[in-house]
Amino acid sequence: MNKFIAKDKNPREIELTIDLGVPSLPIIRRQATDRNRTSTFAFTGNKFEFRAVGSSQNPSRSNMTLNTIMAESIKDLTDQLEVELKKGSSKDQAMEKVARDTLLAHKRIIFNGNGYSPEWQEEAKKRGLFNLKTTPEALKQLNQKKNLELFEKTKVLNGEELKARKHVFEEEYYKKIAIEGKTLRHMAANQILPAAARYATELGTSAAHLKDSKYASRALGVLSSSIDSAYSGLHELEKQLAEGAKVHGHTEGEGNSIRAAEFAEKKVLNAMNELREHLDKLETLVAADRWPLPTYHEMLFQQE
Repeated sequence: MNKFIAKDKNPREIELTIDLGVPSLPIIRRQATDRNRTSTFAFTGNKFEFRAVGSSQNPSRSNMTLNTIMAESIKDLTDQLEVELKKGSSKDQAMEKVARDTLLAHKRIIFNGNGYSPEWQEEAKKRGLFNLKTTPEALKQLNQKKNLELFEKTKVLNGEELKARKHVFEEEYYKKIAIEGKTLRHMAANQILPAAARYATELGTSAAHLKDSKYASRALGVLSSSIDSAYSGLHELEKQLAEGAKVHGHTEGEGNSIRAAEFAEKKVLNAMNELREHLDKLETLVAADRWPLPTYHEMLFQQE
């Protein structure tokens, strides 16, 4: 690519096969795809690949945007070609120039390393590329001026339609986090913590019978401390869920749903993750036959 951009190589001279250095092996055609499986949004020859799409996620939203971008890009390339042809360039000369200019203008987006690595995040920052790590951050970009112009120019969405979709996406994000938070709260309060408390009672009884057992006393102390931490985490989650409902209630009528989405991401999710850490630790301390849910070990290794 760099040689082509620097005009050191004609596109017709670019090698399209891979020489493995073994004459007995067949010739392998070079693929115009991503280098490896570490691209978060891989181009695989004639299509883009969505990686690890959740069961509740609908790729049609992204496809609509990608098709809009594709349509606008084709029109832009066609306009550039027409300009070059009017200058008297041949078709091949015009295509080569437009391809070279386009690569030169946008090559900063091409990265053949590990797209999941911290190194790429630093590299993306140096290149001036977005690194939007949360849904609310990404949704803020949806109705930016250039994006609004893109959808309006291609007659896919007008300003009001784009604004409405942004609002719906923010509402959807907040409500999903709220539902997940309430589900976690129910599981912790009604299943896990009562089971852990019952097991602590059994362990306390055993420790009382084994008066000289330092292990039983130590195990009971660790378990009790973990239960207390989990209850504190549960209280914090309940607090953030209640506060999130207030934020959502105050902003829903005004259409400022981004505040509710941001609160869910910054506060509710953090409280959920903190509680989850405490509950995960309890799973390692409570006897398997007293644990009310399938354990990680059972889900991963037991095939019954």
